[in-house]
Amino acid sequence: MAWKLHANGFRDAAWELYQRTGDETLLRPTGTDDRIDQIWVSTPLVPALISYRLLDAPSGASDHHGVAITLDTDLINTDHPWTYR
Repeated sequence: MAWKLHANGFRDAAWELYQRTGDETLLRPTGTDDRIDQIWVSTPLVPALISYRLLDAPSGASDHHGVAITLDTDLINTDHPWTYR
């Protein structure tokens, strides 16, 4: 599925921020032992990614962590509007 998303212009938010920062905590597991849960954004949103984080509260709410991103809408690339392929 990840390859199909990537081929159609989507990018993994955690991976994009990891590429910028080298912060390996961005790639920590969201489930028991793997990074199952992800947020994918269209290519124009990549420059607008400010943060990615796992949600750890409330404790015990699920066997997976929630995930959240922050976007700075002033940084969205509007030069080349994205279209679904």
